[in-house]
Amino acid sequence: MMCLAKASQPVVLKPTSRPSLDDVDRLSRGEAAKRRGTGSRAVPHRLNEEEMRAFTVSKKKLYITLKGSGYRRNRRLGNNNPVVNTFRQWADAQAWPAVILEQGTGSERPDIVVVDTSPMRLQDAAEVQRVILGVAAAFDCEPLPEDTELKPDAAAVSAGWREAGAGPSEAREQGDDMGDIETDVETRIVMDSWDETVLEPSEEEMAAAAEAAEEDERNRLEGPVWMLRPHIVQFACEDGRAQAQALATALVAELCVKPAKKATKSKKKPRE
Repeated sequence: MMCLAKASQPVVLKPTSRPSLDDVDRLSRGEAAKRRGTGSRAVPHRLNEEEMRAFTVSKKKLYITLKGSGYRRNRRLGNNNPVVNTFRQWADAQAWPAVILEQGTGSERPDIVVVDTSPMRLQDAAEVQRVILGVAAAFDCEPLPEDTELKPDAAAVSAGWREAGAGPSEAREQGDDMGDIETDVETRIVMDSWDETVLEPSEEEMAAAAEAAEEDERNRLEGPVWMLRPHIVQFACEDGRAQAQALATALVAELCVKPAKKATKSKKKPRE
């Protein structure tokens, strides 16, 4: 088993940072969480019967299996992926990555294993990424490029997570009515037929980027997981479902490790 470096171990957070497993279950049933701020009206978590079955099985396997992405096309507004939202919160409660096996829904689309490391809330996820890539390589699975044009089902989960991972300030100001907020400073490129000029970001853009970075860091330590930007790597398993299941199982065995319980000293009975 590969060993994660100390810097990549789940970060020790404030008690209010992660949800309780009980609150995650309550939200999945459509009930209010005991702790305020765990859920949001803009981020659906209530599961239907089929989704609840998949979520229940995932608690034993430590990864969730979905037909396609689990994206609900019949919802008219908002984030359409409650099963992914719920599983991501469950992973956050455990300080684990969210590992999802998206079963291909057609002959042209292979099974895809998606790993989101944002629920681990790591300041530096480079070591975890190295472990993930090492496990996948053992199963001959190459990561999909970030700019890969996915089929609609595969693209839906990423779209849903982007909605759930929007910036926190605006959502709080609008009563958790979250939008898709872009905080990265884009380098502007002006091109003509022979020349390419890269313009430096303005002071206002740099200040906005610094403020967004501070907000992201506060959110990493203190905010709910649906405020975090997902950090996703995904693998297409061209050799069939058995390969995808084996990869998902190996990933959770490597990354989803419960901390060892401290041994308690047994009290010796006084001699009579």
